[in-house]
Amino acid sequence: MTNTEKTSGRSLAGKCLCGAVHYVVADEFLYAANCHCSNCRRTTGSAFKPFAGIERDRLHISKGEDHLMIFGDENANDTHCKKCGSLLYSVVRYGAYVHVAMGTLVDDPAIRPTKHIFVGSKARWFTITDDHRGMTAYLHQKHTLAVDLPVEQFVGLVGLIDAPVVGEEFVDVDAAFDRKPRAVRLDDVGERP
Repeated sequence: MTNTEKTSGRSLAGKCLCGAVHYVVADEFLYAANCHCSNCRRTTGSAFKPFAGIERDRLHISKGEDHLMIFGDENANDTHCKKCGSLLYSVVRYGAYVHVAMGTLVDDPAIRPTKHIFVGSKARWFTITDDHRGMTAYLHQKHTLAVDLPVEQFVGLVGLIDAPVVGEEFVDVDAAFDRKPRAVRLDDVGERP
């Protein structure tokens, strides 16, 4: 992601709080959501993490690569500024995509979050009050994803579940193709590939 080649179309600037790290990302996000999982709440210190997903090679560090702090490994991590701690993006889906923390964007993206996910894990002190809480996709039980999305967007959301634990629930991909969501348990079907 340190390649500084220009992307086609409109590019957006982003940076951390202290300005030590800057990035450029194509304004061609594939999906955007507000994630209420406990990991996103902890890494942001907030009720949820607004993020936009895009292919990893569409984001380039333009300044401060030496100031990056990676929590995780090359193909699944949260990338922060090591000076100020700002979460810049998460590497997900086996390293193929990044979830850009939308609060670090300097420029206004064309996409807006259109769903809340993992609301079964949301902070009890926070109430979702917008119109997206019952639309397109959201968790209605702990780690159970209800889906009414085009397959391309659904695949992006499934990528959020990077390391499921036996007994945790996830969405059956075949059911998404039929647009009839159903939750299955990992201990019923084995580990995800």
